[in-house]
Amino acid sequence: MAIIALLLYRPDLAAFIPTAIGMLDGAGQQALKLFCTAAVLLQQIHDERLKRLIPQWQVLPDYFSQELNLPQTGSPQDRLFSLSLIHRRLSGLAANWMGTYQYAAERLMIGLEKEVSWKT
Repeated sequence: MAIIALLLYRPDLAAFIPTAIGMLDGAGQQALKLFCTAAVLLQQIHDERLKRLIPQWQVLPDYFSQELNLPQTGSPQDRLFSLSLIHRRLSGLAANWMGTYQYAAERLMIGLEKEVSWKT
C-alpha cells in the first residue's frame, strides 16, 4: 500500500519502476504492478486535489494496465474497481482492494492538507 502513497507524493520515482520490477520475484512483480496501476488511476481520480498539494506533481506513467488486461475505457473510478477485481483474482485474497487503494490515497492527502494548514 505504501507504494501508492509514495508514487502519488513523488511521481518522479515512477521512472525507477521498470528497474525495480526486474529485481522482484513473480509475486513481488505482480503486487508492484497492481499497486502502481492503482496509483495511476487514483492520481486521475484526485488530480485537482493532488495538484494543489504536491509541488512536483506530474502524470504517472501507466506501465501495466494493458498487461493486467484492465479495460482501457471507462472512468478512472470504474477502472479502479475493475483493477480491484483483477487484484482479488490474482492474489486469491477476498480483500476489499478498492477500499485499500482509496485508503492509501486518502490518508496521504489528509496528511498533506494538515501539513499545509499548519504552515498557514
